[in-house]
Amino acid sequence: VIPIETLTKRAAVEWTTYQTRIADDATLVKWFDRHPSWGIGLICGQVSKGIYGYDVDSIPYCDWLRTRGAAVLRSTWTTQTGAHEPGIHIYVRSRKTIYTSVDQAGDAKLADIRGDSAYEKGPSYMIAPPTTHPDGGQYTTLYGSPDSIAVVDDGNLIFARIRQAYLQY
Repeated sequence: VIPIETLTKRAAVEWTTYQTRIADDATLVKWFDRHPSWGIGLICGQVSKGIYGYDVDSIPYCDWLRTRGAAVLRSTWTTQTGAHEPGIHIYVRSRKTIYTSVDQAGDAKLADIRGDSAYEKGPSYMIAPPTTHPDGGQYTTLYGSPDSIAVVDDGNLIFARIRQAYLQY
């Protein structure tokens, strides 16, 4: 976990150190006691014991997930962004490493896959509840909790299956 500047998506601290090790409890308490309005960033990848994120901002894709894809959302921790047109974050714990990338269908961007970096730049992070989005809405949990993140062999396959079901719809 890293703190996020209030009403932004930017890390509130220099987070290079936390790309390879988890912040200890004393550091977390210090950050959030001093700045209670800061948001929460969940670092994805091996540093977080294999937590990866599927960050969906495409409105048609989000609409499909909320209706036809709801069973997938209920199977793991799933959150909704605080944007005016809320996106969806789907979390999995993958035994296989997932690299940060963009999930596309042709030229259309469907989602960002948040994970480890393939280029030695470090992992990426996802904004988590109860952070306030720059649009003013609050990130909220739709299903599950951080303790109920689904454990899978290969998160890329899960993300690909979700995308494929959507594209066949």
